[in-house]
Amino acid sequence: MAKVFNNVQEVKEVRQGNEGILFNKAAALMALKSTPVKSRVSSGASGMAADIVECFKVANQPLSTQQAMAMYAAAKGVELTKELKHSLSSTVWVLSDRNSKRKSPATLKFDEATGCYTLAA
Repeated sequence: MAKVFNNVQEVKEVRQGNEGILFNKAAALMALKSTPVKSRVSSGASGMAADIVECFKVANQPLSTQQAMAMYAAAKGVELTKELKHSLSSTVWVLSDRNSKRKSPATLKFDEATGCYTLAA
């Protein structure tokens, strides 16, 4: 909640106490040099998607979404939070043939009988 001032004098005192922040060019250039260039254009399986596909390759068997999430978390050494679980399950769905809006061939094939995914041939 915003602070409520009783009079104009209080506002002036608070404004006088604030110091201007200068733009630190040296810090900005250092950040530029230490940050790798990443393209926003996706080349198919990149980032999380590539890691999930790698989990399927390593397993060499059909995996449920839960199994793929557990493998990803173990391989990356991260905790499965609610947000990460959502991201992972969404990524598995996007890579699968269940995604009707997919523009490229499906990477994963879903088996209705088992409820598991396999790498598409």
